[in-house]
Amino acid sequence: MVLAWVVIMYIGQAAKDLVCWPRPASPPVVRLEKRYEEEYGMPSTHAMIAIAFPWSLIVSTAARYDYPLVPAIICAILWCSLICTSRLYLGMHSVLDVIVGLVFSALLIGGALPLFDAIDQLQLTHPWSPYASFFIGLLLCLAYPTLQKWNTARGDTTIIVGVAAGVSVGSWLAFQHGMLVDPHQPRPYPVVWPTALQHGLSLIRMGVGIVIIWATRAVFKVLTFNLASRLWGFDPHDRATKKKIQVELPHKYLTYYAIAFNVIYVCPTVFRYLGVSRDVTFTEL
Repeated sequence: MVLAWVVIMYIGQAAKDLVCWPRPASPPVVRLEKRYEEEYGMPSTHAMIAIAFPWSLIVSTAARYDYPLVPAIICAILWCSLICTSRLYLGMHSVLDVIVGLVFSALLIGGALPLFDAIDQLQLTHPWSPYASFFIGLLLCLAYPTLQKWNTARGDTTIIVGVAAGVSVGSWLAFQHGMLVDPHQPRPYPVVWPTALQHGLSLIRMGVGIVIIWATRAVFKVLTFNLASRLWGFDPHDRATKKKIQVELPHKYLTYYAIAFNVIYVCPTVFRYLGVSRDVTFTEL
């Protein structure tokens, strides 16, 4: 799922800054979402992920778990429809932006999905995988198209790639330490609903996990921003410094790389130490 997410979002965001197609004019459109109005609109990355996420989920789990397929497809269609229509309602995209996003994503995910199992196996088992994941992610951020004007797309894409790299390295380390368990049972696996005790343990894990994630973000956000700013001779107190690529890229990449790594590897390790870890049977490999 993370592979599908990063492929779709990286290509979609880069396409926006290459095409440079503006969002619908306001007026006459009333934009109800302000954060992304500086970004370009073609294609709609919300539409791209709206079709890629449920499709990838269904394709990767239909033969693995025992669940009714028709309700899953109906939910996927509803999910996709709600997200796409919400982008029109919020005034952030035209109908053409959404249609192109859906078609573009369907083509991308259709071509990439058959490769994901092999890539996943490679990144879990190859001894060079953690180094490749980190540096390939960094190179992808550096290769992002040059912005004609600053917007949030580059920073958001850097965050996504950083998360994907952190997940990859954390998963590799968890696999090497035997934390990812193959159930060694014939598929499809039954969907086991959590008990009251498991619900309680999940709340404890959530509380501990939030503390770890919050602490990681707080430390890395300040540390990476100040180090990058001073390394390149920028004033860390100047608001414009946050928009400098020399600062924005390492600041966001390293911060969210660390957060993702801690979510995938450090948090489960802490949960095991505390005796509140979840049963990974039927879930991981």
